[in-house]
Amino acid sequence: MQTLGISLIVAFIGYFILDIFVDGVFQDPFAKTVVYIFERLGMDEIEAIRIYRLIFMQNKTMIIGAGFFLLLLLSFYLGMSKFTTYLKQVESGIQMILNESKDHILLPPELNPLENKLNEIKGTLKEQRRIAEESEQRKNDIIVYLAHDLKTPLTSIIAYLSLLNEAPDMPVEQRAKYTGISLEKAKRLGELINEFFEITRYNLQNITLDKKEFYLYVLLEQVMDSFAAVFKQKGLEWKIEVDDKILIYGDPDRLLSCYEEALFSPEVAGISIATRPDCLSDIILEGLDRLQLLYPDRFIWIELGLQSIHDHTAARIRRGYPTSVFYDAAAKLHARRLPFIVHLILGLPGETRLDLLESIRAVNQVHPFGVKLQLLHILKGTDLALLYEAGKLPVLTQEEYLDLLASCIAALSPDICLHRVTGDGPRKLLIAPQWSLSKRNVLNGLHALMKQRNLRQGDNYEPGTSYTL
Repeated sequence: MQTLGISLIVAFIGYFILDIFVDGVFQDPFAKTVVYIFERLGMDEIEAIRIYRLIFMQNKTMIIGAGFFLLLLLSFYLGMSKFTTYLKQVESGIQMILNESKDHILLPPELNPLENKLNEIKGTLKEQRRIAEESEQRKNDIIVYLAHDLKTPLTSIIAYLSLLNEAPDMPVEQRAKYTGISLEKAKRLGELINEFFEITRYNLQNITLDKKEFYLYVLLEQVMDSFAAVFKQKGLEWKIEVDDKILIYGDPDRLLSCYEEALFSPEVAGISIATRPDCLSDIILEGLDRLQLLYPDRFIWIELGLQSIHDHTAARIRRGYPTSVFYDAAAKLHARRLPFIVHLILGLPGETRLDLLESIRAVNQVHPFGVKLQLLHILKGTDLALLYEAGKLPVLTQEEYLDLLASCIAALSPDICLHRVTGDGPRKLLIAPQWSLSKRNVLNGLHALMKQRNLRQGDNYEPGTSYTL
């Protein structure tokens, strides 16, 4: 369109020259000007007029043709210059795509459709690169996991074959069992290897889970069979206590692999699990027990949010379980020799000093590995905040808190590790007490008060019935 426009302009200019200067109103001034120039070059008037007619009047067509030709050349040059500029700008846009530039491609307004298309291509390629990178990362991750999973059945195979090799007089029935387990683990190893190759050949998204219903007892039995050789080498015994009618839904091979991954993971130095007493099912406890037996050099702590030993307080703060559940969980943890830590809160609604000290004495009787003491925080958006703003919930001053804290520490068994004596409320959410934001002041105040009263942990401890690890 632009080239056509230039051609029309050229035609108009040619017509203008023809009509105005040669045959039009400017013919006479033009002729006189030419004659005047010739006269200034030394010609007389008659000779100058003759030369003018010879050149311009008799060669009018040739002059006009030459003018049109020159104008067309100019038109072509201008048109090609513009076209070349467009090509360079398009090339720059393509280069931005190749260089993965984050900048938006900008072209002249005349090329808006092409600009939109290039930016669309740029966005599509960026998204495809992102998807490809994520897919590659997922594939690499699963390869790492599978490579680690290969170790698990291999370890079991080596352990069982070692037992078979070291005990040539092993009973036939037991030998057959160990041989069968080794064979099953070898088959599982083969499946993992095939899966490994499949992942390297195809995208991770092509791998699907084979979900089915199966009995939990059977799965746990398989897990225990996997480690039977390892347990025997270490002189350990085991048993499974779970309802054999419990059905679960999933991929049993994957679940089994996950269990074994947790047991064999070399990165795990220890586990600290913060939970509720009513969440410690027998299955979970059995699993933690096995981990503890397999890794005696690593710590496994359970942290229980008791807060108060009194059920009326528990109901008020909506703890969600009766205190009897806590006692039951503590007994089970002691039976399995699993260390646990108890959390208590000072300043709960309606609690007196006597109530708090009764909680301390009850914790002494349970005798956990550790205790964490913390003041009550009033946070924005909670029911406690509404009570506090209505003037129905008094908050401990720092002096009152330190007084209670010192009494609790003095009443706490000296054999229990004191893990915490204060806490941190989120600064943006904390309504009260604001003094708790300065932990250094709280700790310094506690040290000063304990020194003033000449108190140490256990000074007022009342021995009674307790569990011992």
